[in-house]
Amino acid sequence: MKYNEALKKLSESYLFSGITAKVNEMKREGKAPIDLGVGDVKFPLYCGAKDAMKKASEEMGEKGGYRGYMPFNGLFSLREKIAKSYLEMGVNIAESEVFISDGAKSDLYRLFTLFGRGAEILIPTPCYPAYAEQAIISGGNVTNLRKREEDGFIPRPPYGKKFDVIVLCSPDNPTGSVMGYSHLREWVDYAISIGAVIIFDGAYDIFISGDNPRSIYEIRCAEKCAVEVRSFSKCFGFTGVRCGYSVIPHALGNYNATFSRILGATFNGVSYITQMGAESYFTEGGKKWAEERATYYKDNAEILKMALNGIGLKSVSPSFSPYVFAKVPEKYDDVEFCEMLLEKAGIVATPGSGFGDGGEGYIRLAAFEDRKKIFEAADKISCLKDLL
Repeated sequence: MKYNEALKKLSESYLFSGITAKVNEMKREGKAPIDLGVGDVKFPLYCGAKDAMKKASEEMGEKGGYRGYMPFNGLFSLREKIAKSYLEMGVNIAESEVFISDGAKSDLYRLFTLFGRGAEILIPTPCYPAYAEQAIISGGNVTNLRKREEDGFIPRPPYGKKFDVIVLCSPDNPTGSVMGYSHLREWVDYAISIGAVIIFDGAYDIFISGDNPRSIYEIRCAEKCAVEVRSFSKCFGFTGVRCGYSVIPHALGNYNATFSRILGATFNGVSYITQMGAESYFTEGGKKWAEERATYYKDNAEILKMALNGIGLKSVSPSFSPYVFAKVPEKYDDVEFCEMLLEKAGIVATPGSGFGDGGEGYIRLAAFEDRKKIFEAADKISCLKDLL
């Protein structure tokens, strides 16, 4: 029997699956850990999204109102709203360049299949672990580019080397670093010079503030070399609903048509109910709710940072992220420190080494929690000083 040899390169289990399993085991034992490990939102949906999905569900139950398979690239109305949202950033995107999906993770895998086996893929690390794993499954050859704290975890192009695909994320998961205009300009120029395609993960764009680009297409000529992936998961609480989208400009060449063909062969479209909920994001109330929730999560992160700083641990995350990326004490490695946090404080954290090269010696805390839980976690962290 033929076996995909690339699968042997994967670790025994996906990072966040292992964390979830550990949390569930503790709950079965009657323990109540504070889960700051997996970046999963905990709050109810925006009322407008709930109402929109309820209405869509009722339509589906009426004679003549049922909708079966959706267009595999998404409803025109949602794609049009997304295109208009780019126009508000000064970016011209056609609705035919937008593809609706069941989330960024699914889109990332489909995008890697565009390049085929043997594609040379550059991934700055530490990073979202799905990048490398999906690139490996699709048969790509992965090269890690280590991001460093002294550079603010901002990657720089490895001039003199050639790649087919470059993966970038801003704001970055796990470090929270944000790439400014000059940083993205450098990467766009580099990609064009070597004929590479950038896969730009903008899933956390709502957490950006100040004079920083929220889309790679704000950089001149980026439409000639970049695909952008976005999600409603973190910005709109859709982790359990599943909806996202990718933008593939026609200026990039045949990739738009080819991706459309891939979707036609592999995907039957996001449900009507889900897409109606996603459309409510683009209402005045939806955007206001999303921005308020993003501010709430960033404030949560600041509370956790202060607690860590209070026991002498340095947080290296800027204020553009729902995550806290922090150094662990020298007497621990990152896995040991996460185990100590769980055992002594009942706090679930993610070891930085799980995010690849450069993550060793750091932990990541996710701030997608109720403020009361965040204060409880901060108090528990403050009590650990004597153990450090």
